[in-house]
Amino acid sequence: MEFERIIEAETAVLSGIVPIDSSDQRLQVVFRNLEHLSTRVPPEVWTLEARAIVEQAMMCRQAQAVLTEDLLVDHIQRQDFTPDQIVTTQEMFIRAKRSDITEGKFRIVVDLFMKEQQVRLTQLVLADAFKITEPKGMMVGKDVVKGVESAKEYLMHKLFQLDSLFLTDVPHGSVRDDGDEVWREYEERRDRPDSFRGVLTGLSAVDELTNGAFPGELWLLAAFAGQGKTNTLINWIHNAAVHQGKNVVVAVNEMLYRQYRVRLFIRHSCEKMFGINSGIPYVRYKLGQLNPEQENAFKAVIHDFKFNPKYGRIEVFQIPKGAGLDFVASRLASYQAIFNVDVLYIDYLQLVGGGNKWQAAREYLRSLLLDTKQLAVSFDRGRGIPIVTPWQIKRDAYEAALESGKYTLDCLAESAEAERSSDFVMWLLRRSQDLDNKSLQAGIIKYRDGIVDKPFSLFEDFSSYYVGNMTNEAAGLSLLIDADGKELI
Repeated sequence: MEFERIIEAETAVLSGIVPIDSSDQRLQVVFRNLEHLSTRVPPEVWTLEARAIVEQAMMCRQAQAVLTEDLLVDHIQRQDFTPDQIVTTQEMFIRAKRSDITEGKFRIVVDLFMKEQQVRLTQLVLADAFKITEPKGMMVGKDVVKGVESAKEYLMHKLFQLDSLFLTDVPHGSVRDDGDEVWREYEERRDRPDSFRGVLTGLSAVDELTNGAFPGELWLLAAFAGQGKTNTLINWIHNAAVHQGKNVVVAVNEMLYRQYRVRLFIRHSCEKMFGINSGIPYVRYKLGQLNPEQENAFKAVIHDFKFNPKYGRIEVFQIPKGAGLDFVASRLASYQAIFNVDVLYIDYLQLVGGGNKWQAAREYLRSLLLDTKQLAVSFDRGRGIPIVTPWQIKRDAYEAALESGKYTLDCLAESAEAERSSDFVMWLLRRSQDLDNKSLQAGIIKYRDGIVDKPFSLFEDFSSYYVGNMTNEAAGLSLLIDADGKELI
């Protein structure tokens, strides 16, 4: 029977790392196979018995020693294996030792094994999801989970885990051999700089420093509650789609989809080509009190925003209550299957998932930030994606900033991981004196690839959700309104 058709796929793979003899040549092949195996097969894919053999083989490789049955038995006895598990492991080892395999054949078998395991584990996940839909439900951890919605959440979570588990086809190469390619890329950057820009914000102080957000980066927009985080984010979203033609996905949990949607149309009305002074006021839109001139202008805004082929896509979806980052990642992957996604905005990250499943909120935030950074790096099989999200600052840091006029990295003390995992952190501060001249104070307190600039001022018009570069046009006082259009001042 051909080797690829051996029923026990694990044993077929293990035969490549169990030396049939102790010759130096055979050991070198085994060591190379182990190196390949460590990068292709994650530990979670193995059965308990096979994992014990792999672990002991790795230890022998480090010691440049031969893996023997005696060494294996000593290892599994220290792992508190049951007698049946010890016997099964020994039998698996003996069958693997009796088989010989070339280095090239081993790599083919590893690929076949991974495909088989992916199918098997996916089938198990689907079967469990069906069990959850049954009246009795299914035990997940210490709880009984039942119902269609629980099944969907379980399925999405598990499939996201499997996707991460089998994400092995990622960019790789021999760095030293890529010297010519690195130089060609530099020449392209020099001669065609527009082709190597990230996702821009429209704010000159940010874009001139960073050249935009790039795949794999996590950007935080830090501010206290009600200090302009969502307004600023809406402007960044609009700039990416309208002025750069980027395809944007937005995950929201603080606002309804329909509320977010209308804010983007209102923001679009501020574009100079429509000739609307200060844009369409949201309050007048909400109350249905636009004058005839504004109504005609708004029709033109809607038509352009809807049909202009130069603009990128803007896909917005609400995050269900309690849904975690795996839900966001799954929706993002579903969009990527339809069109190329250039950037993900999450408004906002600290409300994603249920922190009550963790012993401490700080630990949950740390895990959430790590997972978000990993999503930014690994999305679309290692292509990566920029992720931008507001980050809410606590009151004591806000009060300190009101006195000093700026924030420092200490404002992220609630979760030290926010500073470690992020590539860029920008803060916003609205003081009472800023309301008179429609200004918003801002600064960059972290930028991984360069020197952080000094604080700067932004121009903000509350009535039309416009946040942009400070100009000499800041006259008068716009209405300060909440998410529902209620006047606050």
